[in-house]
Amino acid sequence: MKIYFDESGNSGQNLLDPNQPIFVIASHNFTEEETKKILSPIQSTGEEIHFARLKKYKKLQRQVIESLGSKLIKTKRVKIIYYHKKFALVAHIVDQLIEKSFYHRGLDLYKKGLNISYSNAIYYLGENKWDKKLYELFLKDFQKMMRELSAESVKNFYKSAELLSNSLEGYQKELLEPVIESELHIDSILSAVTKYSIDLTLPSITILADSWFKETGESMEIIHDDSKQVDFWKNFIFYLSKMLGDEKVEVGYDYRKMTYPLSIDSVAMASSKSVIQIQLADLLASSFAYCVKRISVDKVLDDEFANDIFNGRLGQIDSRPIMPTNKVTPKQLKTQNDKGINPLDYLAQKALENPENFDKNYGKPF
Repeated sequence: MKIYFDESGNSGQNLLDPNQPIFVIASHNFTEEETKKILSPIQSTGEEIHFARLKKYKKLQRQVIESLGSKLIKTKRVKIIYYHKKFALVAHIVDQLIEKSFYHRGLDLYKKGLNISYSNAIYYLGENKWDKKLYELFLKDFQKMMRELSAESVKNFYKSAELLSNSLEGYQKELLEPVIESELHIDSILSAVTKYSIDLTLPSITILADSWFKETGESMEIIHDDSKQVDFWKNFIFYLSKMLGDEKVEVGYDYRKMTYPLSIDSVAMASSKSVIQIQLADLLASSFAYCVKRISVDKVLDDEFANDIFNGRLGQIDSRPIMPTNKVTPKQLKTQNDKGINPLDYLAQKALENPENFDKNYGKPF
């Protein structure tokens, strides 16, 4: 089965880009004939269909709405994941730093969705309660540390974390204690960081691939638009698909479970000029990103074009959001069930079973 991928809002490891706050990857399994049928309402004057041009004119907007109204567009044929990038950066602080501190305390951060609770709490308090300058500096310096890995960037981040922590009291101060504590383990943490560790492409592809497998039970060939990030992670995706053994294992907790090894036979890149299915994936991703930005981020609720898209078939797709909410309890998050396998423990065990394969295929540092 061939699955076609494209993205919108990719600014690499800059998750604080104010111009592109939303990242989307869309995937579909339409044939060339089906794709041409879906895209037939759009009268493009060039070789490719570009959403950036289509959204500018009412006439072309109507063509987009008609195209996205195709009865072929449904959850069984289209799968989408999208992120609020600033919130995703907060989640990286939780995954990279707080998880390490919890591990050394003998605690599993992923049981009962504690990682999600932590991310939501830090994001909400940072955006609404904490000193704005200190919070923004905290995020900026974390991102810089993960991108540079220099001693100076580490020093600056923990200085920012201390300043923010010292401005807080009570449970809010306690919330950041594991971040401060992570400095004891920072060399170990950063030793595993690669050029694209906080980029969102790898988790998006693996999550969507797992969704396709759960939907179809089939292995897949992934065709993605040309991407430096996909090229970087291609070998590791192969490792996660072909080098973890033959037994299928469901890893994770509650609804956040994935099946390993991934059912991916190959990952290839193609130009949207030569593969029309990539153009459709781009239209799906770009349209979805536009709607989320206008409605959820910009709060422009009367954007007719965005509302027409979201009220249509694309808005009915069962997509995967990585967005901030005010939910922090297991009941609110629907993460009460703590039976399962810690995903990091599973992958670490597989790496230890065959360290040569892991070292050979994992993305290397800068």
